[in-house]
Amino acid sequence: MNMVQEDHSKKCRWFRFKTPCCKLGRLNFAFSVRLNPVVSLFSALLIWGFVVWCVMKAKAANEEMVNWRGWITLKCTWLYIGTQDVWALFIIVLYLSKYSKMKLGKPHEKPEFNDATYFTMLFARVSGLVCSTLEYSDNQRAQDAMNVTFFHWGIHGWIVYVLVGLLLGFLSYRKGLPMDHAILLLSAAGDRIYGWYGRLH
Repeated sequence: MNMVQEDHSKKCRWFRFKTPCCKLGRLNFAFSVRLNPVVSLFSALLIWGFVVWCVMKAKAANEEMVNWRGWITLKCTWLYIGTQDVWALFIIVLYLSKYSKMKLGKPHEKPEFNDATYFTMLFARVSGLVCSTLEYSDNQRAQDAMNVTFFHWGIHGWIVYVLVGLLLGFLSYRKGLPMDHAILLLSAAGDRIYGWYGRLH
């Protein structure tokens, strides 16, 4: 951790605790935990509240979530598709501009990985694409499903990862800031990113 990262880390709210040293045979060990209470407590309450609701009221939860999905699909599809197109256009413009040659790291640093390795790491993730749900559908539904699949898993599906990866990579490796999503809001929100605002963004 460099000095800039350490300075930013100190501004964040952390909860730390450490267990006393234990001995197991010849081994001595202790557990040390550092967590952000805002993120951890909010996430735990949200997730466990959702789990309890789904377990206790399974039928009602299912009906409610189907309604939510229908509403989001009906009202927000245009926003989802539109923003993906804007981001794709932004990445293309960035690629064709003078900034395409800029390193994410320091100007004097050599890349840790070559292009082929970096490309493999960027795109090698598990994605389960199956066609069993299409076997008994009519042709129009199958075509619609494939259109959605190509949109979701094609170039548009990767644009979000590329955009966030470029921003985090630039701020972390070039500017020396910590690898934290809240840092993306630093220029807009200032020091508020170290409080609950930045933790819940």
